[in-house]
Amino acid sequence: MNALGLQDLREAIAEDNFLSDLEASGGIMLHTDMGYPVAEYKGTDIRIAIEPINLAHMRVLTNGYVVMFRNCEFGHEIEGDLYEALSQAVDRMKIAVVLY
Repeated sequence: MNALGLQDLREAIAEDNFLSDLEASGGIMLHTDMGYPVAEYKGTDIRIAIEPINLAHMRVLTNGYVVMFRNCEFGHEIEGDLYEALSQAVDRMKIAVVLY
C-alpha cells in the first residue's frame, strides 16, 4: 500500500491547483517515513495519512487502511472509498492551510 497509497495521495493533491502549487514549491512533503503514506504541510501538524487500521476494527473502507486528516491534536477519520476519502481530506487540508 505504501507505493500505491503515496501515488494516490500525490494524485489527489495534484487535482487541487492550490495544494499542487504548494507541493511543487516544497510546502507540502509527501513521504512514508511513518510506515504509511503521508502528505504534510511543512512545519505544521496539518497532514493527510493513509493509515493501517487494527484488523479487529475493520470496516469496509480501503482494504485495511483508513484516510485520516490531522490538524494538531484534532484527528478525523474520513469514511468512504479511498478516492472519495482522499478528496474530502484534500479539501480539509486546503482549508486548514489557508487558515493557518
